[in-house]
Amino acid sequence: MMLGDTLNVDLSSFNIADFLNTPHNARLYQEVQKLKALINELVDFQAAHPLHKQAPTDSEKQVKTEIERKEKYIRAQLSIIKTLYRQSVLRVREEKANTADVKAVNDALILGLHNLKYEEQSLRSEISAAENYEYVQANTLRRGTKLTWPCSVTNT
Repeated sequence: MMLGDTLNVDLSSFNIADFLNTPHNARLYQEVQKLKALINELVDFQAAHPLHKQAPTDSEKQVKTEIERKEKYIRAQLSIIKTLYRQSVLRVREEKANTADVKAVNDALILGLHNLKYEEQSLRSEISAAENYEYVQANTLRRGTKLTWPCSVTNT
């Protein structure tokens, strides 16, 4: 069985931006797209203006200056992305810690509920046993009845 057989997904219409739920991740994605555009622009510019090994002319100096300017923009964009990525990692850690705290509270509440259910069941069992317990008061015994343990009355 091939991978294409198991996943019937049209990748031509797949858009990652549709699946980004937080504004922070959406911004990070936009900044990455800007970096991608800057890199593609630099590559296209370098392909259109190849530098020669011989003594640089004025036009080649301008090309080299333009390439350095584009590289500077790329480094700046990369530093923005690094900062956003660090912030994203910190937010994920905060969410994990918050989730762990909420889970601990939830687990404690569930444990308390189970304890209460057990206590209720135990008390109901004791109440039922007490209601079904046969007892005889000593002053209500008539002559000729014999009291045996545990509290049963027989006529003699």
